[in-house]
Amino acid sequence: MSSRHLAFLGFSAFALFAVTAHPVHAQTRASPASHCLQSITSNPTAAVAEAEALYEAGNTIDSRQCLGVALVAQGEAPRGARVLQDLANDIAPKRDVSAATKGLVWADTGRAWLEADDVPKSLAAFDAAVKLMPSDADLRVDRAVALGNARRFWEAIDDLTAAINGGIETSEVYLLRATAWREVGTTELATDDINRAAKLAPKDPNVLLERARLRVATNDAAGAQQDLLAVMKAAPGTPAALTAKQELESLTARTRR
Repeated sequence: MSSRHLAFLGFSAFALFAVTAHPVHAQTRASPASHCLQSITSNPTAAVAEAEALYEAGNTIDSRQCLGVALVAQGEAPRGARVLQDLANDIAPKRDVSAATKGLVWADTGRAWLEADDVPKSLAAFDAAVKLMPSDADLRVDRAVALGNARRFWEAIDDLTAAINGGIETSEVYLLRATAWREVGTTELATDDINRAAKLAPKDPNVLLERARLRVATNDAAGAQQDLLAVMKAAPGTPAALTAKQELESLTARTRR
């Protein structure tokens, strides 16, 4: 995963897990812009050009959606978010556009605004998407990320629990919920979740870093030190390793007092 924004924990699980956590929902929907959407990851610049050509040919909804997502992918998140927001607003009152299509556009809008560091707009878009697609487990994870960045941890926990109940039992989701549980002071449940995450991804530096923080919170300095050293070994030169080094130095200073 690439580094993220709006970290509320420094090198945060929520701050690392957002727009790239799930593929663009629109890719699951067959449309004239399917190729455009599928090419976003490999060549966002080409996708932008294809989207513009599709728009000129009269394919307005799909082309605008692909354009917005492609702009985000090539580093123009604010511009892409505005394209998607305008599209979502335009199709919201239209009866000839399905609820699923509207929901997909709102979901992409939420991810785009999160990438653009606008959490309030991201949450508004995700709320609209969830109303239209309440059973979409991936979407609940996406909204949980935005809620975590807004420090609305109880609501994030609710969304992550819904996602887990909906079948998403990945190390990332358990990591996110462990982080949220720790933030609200529920270390026992946080420990349960981080242990699940560690079982699924025992060498993941983000999992190790969160487990170290939980061990600090539960007065297990030796265990925390072990995890922090493991992060530095597993991911040298990364933001996770830098954070682990800083937290290890802080932990060492406290234990020497």
